[in-house]
Amino acid sequence: MEARYDRKTKDIWPSSLPSISRLKTAFKMSSSDRARSQEPPRWKTLSPVFAGMAVLALVLLLLGWGLSAMQWTILTTNNNVNDAVVNGELDSHTFSYSIPQNVERDFRVGVYFVPPSSNAGIARVTSPNGTSVIGPTPVSNTTTTTEYYVFFSITNPNGSAVLVWFTGPQGNLSQTCGVSAVVACRFEPTPPGSGLGPYSMFFQAPTPGNYTIHMLSTQCVATTNCTTTNATLRLTTAFSLITYTRPYYNAGLATAIISGASIVVFIAIAGYRFVNRQRRIPSRRVGSPPPPVVD
Repeated sequence: MEARYDRKTKDIWPSSLPSISRLKTAFKMSSSDRARSQEPPRWKTLSPVFAGMAVLALVLLLLGWGLSAMQWTILTTNNNVNDAVVNGELDSHTFSYSIPQNVERDFRVGVYFVPPSSNAGIARVTSPNGTSVIGPTPVSNTTTTTEYYVFFSITNPNGSAVLVWFTGPQGNLSQTCGVSAVVACRFEPTPPGSGLGPYSMFFQAPTPGNYTIHMLSTQCVATTNCTTTNATLRLTTAFSLITYTRPYYNAGLATAIISGASIVVFIAIAGYRFVNRQRRIPSRRVGSPPPPVVD
């Protein structure tokens, strides 16, 4: 081991002893290591964050269910619109037609509303060219939703074919011929005993106005069953009222209120914790030099 001679004090010191700066550096490193060893594991600091995100996701899910439950409606008749329209008929009429070829016949169903507060019933006025129905305005509240429907049904024509289309207050109404939705459908006579028909369509009537069926007698295109130039058929029209209920409105409203309040509380707690954490962090003035390092 080498030695160092001090001329002032005439002492001999071993040269292998560490300097004071090295001892301070070693002490600092050991202090930082001890502080790092005392820090909690990273998963413990992140677990509250994940728990909060899970709770927030659950609350949002409940909020969505509550809003959907408030809008959920169920028909009072087998939950089937077809059955409800048939069972909810308020007015029905049947007419026979013999339409010469290239001639159009129309039949309209006029729908008119009066305020529900008038306590008016259903009024009907019928003529060979149409019928008018006057009823209370459809309602939609927390317990019930009512809707009006116009129903048309024609038998398969005899003699000649017939082209059928429908119009409403807003213009043409779509119908289904086979598997596709179209504006007009062609019906041709069928052989005796085929058992086809009648053809039925119904349309919701949310706005007042005329809902009309148009029937144009034409020649056969797909078959050779046309025998005369007149298309003979029967037309049945009906006006129906169906009612929906909202069985889960109250439960959905309660769930939505509780979920909304929970979200507000969650945001308030998260904001408080963020502000409190920011206050704990020591602030340093902008432009001030960092503290000196003492060796």
